[in-house]
Amino acid sequence: MARIAIFIITYLFFSSINAQYLTEVDIATLAELSKNQEKYEGDFGYSSETKLPNHFSLSEYCVVSDQGESSSCTGFAVANGAMTILYNIVNGVTKFNERWVNRFDPFYIYSLLKDPNDLDCIANGGCNCGSLIYEALDIIENYGCKKLYLYPNLECGSTLNKTNLRSLVDVTGTYAIDGYANLIEYKETSSGYKTKVDIKLIKEVLNGLNPVIAGISVGNDFNNLSANNYTYSAPQGSVGRHAITIIGYDDNRFGGAFHVLNSYGSDWGDDGYFWISYKDFKDQADVAYVILKDNWDDWRDPVSSSTFYKGEFANSETKTWEGPVNSEGLFHGRGIIDDDGYSAIGEYENGFANGWWMIFEDLDVPDAWAGWALFENGELIETEDFGFSSSTIQSLDEVKQSLHTEIMDIQLNSSPASVDDLSDQIINSISSRGKLK
Repeated sequence: MARIAIFIITYLFFSSINAQYLTEVDIATLAELSKNQEKYEGDFGYSSETKLPNHFSLSEYCVVSDQGESSSCTGFAVANGAMTILYNIVNGVTKFNERWVNRFDPFYIYSLLKDPNDLDCIANGGCNCGSLIYEALDIIENYGCKKLYLYPNLECGSTLNKTNLRSLVDVTGTYAIDGYANLIEYKETSSGYKTKVDIKLIKEVLNGLNPVIAGISVGNDFNNLSANNYTYSAPQGSVGRHAITIIGYDDNRFGGAFHVLNSYGSDWGDDGYFWISYKDFKDQADVAYVILKDNWDDWRDPVSSSTFYKGEFANSETKTWEGPVNSEGLFHGRGIIDDDGYSAIGEYENGFANGWWMIFEDLDVPDAWAGWALFENGELIETEDFGFSSSTIQSLDEVKQSLHTEIMDIQLNSSPASVDDLSDQIINSISSRGKLK
């Protein structure tokens, strides 16, 4: 695969939208920063004479989520947006259930971007702190990125430091990058610095299977985009900055426009997406970074350490586990299963499924089942037995909170699964003892 690139905004905004507050950086400062950053050299095989297709989309690799009232749009744009899309591209993942369980953690990114000296933000819950995206790129380069459904549980109020990062290297290190380079040029004029945004380059990068994350100016009207109003132009009202993930373009729509994945859920905009014209994007975008990685094999390869495993189950060629293991090589803790026909998130205890599991049948198939199932010592607990008490099993409400169902953009069955809801194949697959190959 050609080197994959990601454009990433380096700063976001204060806005009345979703009560956000993120660090502003003026263009002169960004221009100065760019002098010390690696310069991007395109390697997508395009020349100035190359005719690109008039439309392109990466939507088959996307997952729509909702950042809620927090100022974590940086984390959603980088992790849930770009990193999830890249993982799916690299691993050939297009089924919705597999995209969903393997998405990356926006709160991991956000919790590392907080300034510990911003005592006002930290003292008030830590969900509206300032952030700088190039610092997030440094973190991903040096430590990698965490998937959302792997421990530890993080929220917008969480704060991580370098000691925490070092302890997570088995979980995050697989998903590191080689570096990043600045893409937007800064020209100094008599009236100050101005940006130069190359629309054709962005289209080339998208065609090279690269999500593009950028920063645009937004106002109060941005919050009102809907299925009947899903194009955005010049901001009205209070102006701030917002991180978005560009996933496609169409030269024939709105005079030429980018298709954008946002982080306000599917009830906003056009099922969570919107369009912005090339002209408006050039007027509003200030900063963009490209992530560099020469070889993506480590994003595909098995991982095995004394505490963590990513690879096939013993005695299986199709079923994989990504999560913790104990000293005996048995799965022990919360992780992710992918198998033919389903994906799941749940806990093992010494190799046996134990506790509440979130299970997704292949959601591309009509009438697929998605919801909760309770296992104890490897056995599915039937509906009539849900009142049992076990000191080793969290309540369903606690599990829902730890799995961030509030940002999920999917309908789950309201009643837990019985043997009539799940196939024998799925029940047997989860019930079989989990151990590494």
